Formats: sequence, C-alpha cells, structure tokens
Amino acid sequence: MQSIVKQRGITLWGVAFIIFVGVFFLFLAFKLIPPYMTDWNVGSALKRVASQPGASGMTPRELRASISKQFDIDYISSMDPYNIQISATDSGETISSNYSVEVPMMGNISALLYFNHTYQVR
Repeated sequence: MQSIVKQRGITLWGVAFIIFVGVFFLFLAFKLIPPYMTDWNVGSALKRVASQPGASGMTPRELRASISKQFDIDYISSMDPYNIQISATDSGETISSNYSVEVPMMGNISALLYFNHTYQVR
C-alpha cells in the first residue's frame, strides 16, 4: 500500500485570484501612468522656464509665453499656460501650478489626482 503524501501547490482558485490581482494592478497602471507622465513634463517645463538665463528680468506675460513654448516643445496639450500662477514675492517671482486631473476608471468610478509645482524664478 502506498502512503498518502501531503499535496502541495496552488489550486485553480489560487491561480485565478493571482491573475485577477495582476490584471487589476496592470489596469490601474495603464490608467494612472499617463497623467503622472504629463505632470512630470509640466513640472520639468516650469523648472526650465524658472531657471533659464534672464528669467528674473521677464514680465509675467513673457514668462507665460516662454511656458507656452515649453508646453509646445513637450507636447503638453492638456494644460493651458494661462492657468499657471505667476506671483511676486520678496525674493523675486514664483511660478506655480496647482491642478487636478480626474481619470475615469470604469462605470461611475474615477480617480482624482492632485498635482502641485512651485518654482522660484532665478
């Protein structure tokens, strides 16, 4: 008579659960990575404008025009350069953007992402 050896391994339900969790996180990544990449481009464009030579002597209109050009270079079409706040402080001007993006997930479920960038013009 053969002895019964304890079975080890994963069941079909376990495999289905692991696949479901993997697909769920892949779905989240496909939906949420594009807004974060756009925000990274917005932040780098504002940083380039704030640190470019002669930026401290520019008027707010010239800064907005420079931001608009950087947005065109980086293919940023989801944000208007006129939504960027340019304010005067004691140490110079500050460029800041504070915005949110609503990403529809499925049905009536959405993800709301908040982004904020502030750079001192040098």
